[in-house]
Amino acid sequence: FNWSNLFDKDLSFSTLLISNLSDLSFILSPNISFTLFEKITLTLGARITFGAEGGEFTNPAALLSGDTAGGGTLSFTLSGSIGGGSF
Repeated sequence: FNWSNLFDKDLSFSTLLISNLSDLSFILSPNISFTLFEKITLTLGARITFGAEGGEFTNPAALLSGDTAGGGTLSFTLSGSIGGGSF
């Protein structure tokens, strides 16, 4: 899902949802981007995981370490980009 020009031409919102319907785990990743100048964009995002312990997307890092204890995770990101274009 992507919603450009949300409230202003310089503000946009996007989200990504990945799910496993077998174990009801999923990752939700919403982002909001703000264009400061023509070619400079700042993006604030989050990554939220949900599901039962041991679910595929509940805590993906735990699958590598073998530690499946605990529940979902929450993390935040802040990124910037300069330049770029459309194809």
